Amino acid sequence: MLARFPMVTIERFMGQHERCFAKHRAQWGPPVGWLNRTHGDPSCRNLANEPACNCTTEEAPLGATADARGLFVEDHAIAALRQIKARNASVATIFYRDSARLWTNDQPSGWGRVPPQPRRLWNPTVFSADNAIASMHPEWLLRNRSGEPVYDSYQNNHVYNHADAGAGQAWVDICLRAALSGAADGCFADDASIGFDAHGMGHADWKMIATEWNTTNATARAWVAGHRQALANLSMALGNGTLIANGGRSPFANGFMMEAARPSSSMITTIQASVRDGLINQVHTDMYSAARNPDVRDALAAFLIGTGPLSFFSGPFGWQVRQDWLDPLGIVDLRQRWLPEFDKPLGEATGPGTLDGTSGVWTRAFASGTTVRFDSSSSRGRIEWADGTVSQGPGCVGDHCTQCMPPLYERGRQEDGTGGCNCDAVDCGSYRACSCAPPGLANN
Repeated sequence: MLARFPMVTIERFMGQHERCFAKHRAQWGPPVGWLNRTHGDPSCRNLANEPACNCTTEEAPLGATADARGLFVEDHAIAALRQIKARNASVATIFYRDSARLWTNDQPSGWGRVPPQPRRLWNPTVFSADNAIASMHPEWLLRNRSGEPVYDSYQNNHVYNHADAGAGQAWVDICLRAALSGAADGCFADDASIGFDAHGMGHADWKMIATEWNTTNATARAWVAGHRQALANLSMALGNGTLIANGGRSPFANGFMMEAARPSSSMITTIQASVRDGLINQVHTDMYSAARNPDVRDALAAFLIGTGPLSFFSGPFGWQVRQDWLDPLGIVDLRQRWLPEFDKPLGEATGPGTLDGTSGVWTRAFASGTTVRFDSSSSRGRIEWADGTVSQGPGCVGDHCTQCMPPLYERGRQEDGTGGCNCDAVDCGSYRACSCAPPGLANN
């Protein structure tokens, strides 16, 4: 399924609980279901919050934990990218790296956080290169005002000391090694917006860095400068390769990701600007708002209004495959990510998307005969395909979108991944084409 997409980024979660799944599959059956995360907690629990297994972190040196395999993020990610390339050599494969946080087995505890954590929780997502930095180059770990390693609240992480050029180069080298392996066509720089682009990332400028990480002002300013230089160095080293900056457009990358795009005029104009400037743009529909995520048909319509070369679309799906006892490999979840619309002919656009200032409606036509309409007042999209079929979403009221049927088709089969209701949706009106069964039973 992944090999059908033109661009694939492999995140850091790859392979982190493989052995745990195999050892405890029988314990995660009905009625409580499969647990696809333990977050390094050795006393992991099932969905009913009952003791379910005794998984330990697999991404650790052999002997460090009961399940340690001596394999790390780099090993899993590069193996996955090679598998995708073997199936479809034209797929652009992108290796993930966090440009701020280190993912190690040695997370700061009492050193950098108050109060100290009561017990050690192993991080399940570990880069061997980050482990090496933490143990061999402590000068490359950012320090707070007390001289202790900075604690980042996201996942108890260390932070790269980008004020030291050696730390920045070490980060660059990790990405370059993946690209030079031949498995990756470029890198994805998470947290690339820290220091120069607000975009809701929480570290908009050096003052926020000083506050959140409790550094001196001078350290915070030096960190921003070093972070920018590391991104610029990687971009230069990749040459014609790809560098995706997460958190908004970056002057130091040739691409960026809209991580939680919501169908709107703003989404359209941002995509149009990236097309005009020749930037790669990964447009990922918001999947953080649960039942209020936008309908994928509305998001796809807005995307088609603005899209052009080097723009890529993904629906409101999470970063990890959804697995359960009946579908332990998550095949159903994978299938629904390739929408039937992706196979429909589109052709070149006959012109850019245009907005009627009076009605607030965007329109665009394509050479195949497909036409797209997006009402900015209701965030409702409608795609009339050349084959006579129509994809139309329910729209939104303000910021409150309703996702009716993931992946949102009136006449689809759940087993094919092309139908089924979202029973948490408040009001789907006439777009609710099936009824919701009692909890615990499959939807009708």
